[in-house]
Amino acid sequence: MATTSGRLPRRLEGSDDDLFAADDERRLVLEFIRDLHNRDPKGDQGRYPTTTSGALSPAAVCCAYPHLFRQYVDRLFAYTQERISHAGQSV
Repeated sequence: MATTSGRLPRRLEGSDDDLFAADDERRLVLEFIRDLHNRDPKGDQGRYPTTTSGALSPAAVCCAYPHLFRQYVDRLFAYTQERISHAGQSV
């Protein structure tokens, strides 16, 4: 996910994907994806409490507010499930 998390939103935006629709739910999903990518662009630090340089990793940062983190994960999950169901219908 990490190597594509920066490129994927750009590709989707270029194709006018509905992730970039004006609704607040989609905006929150996109912000969550970008925030995770900004905190861990290589996707290799989130499984440890600190990065190799000693900074808090996304896992430690996210766990500081587990309820809020769970809400964003739920939003991302719901969006992904919606996309999968639409893709299955168009096949």
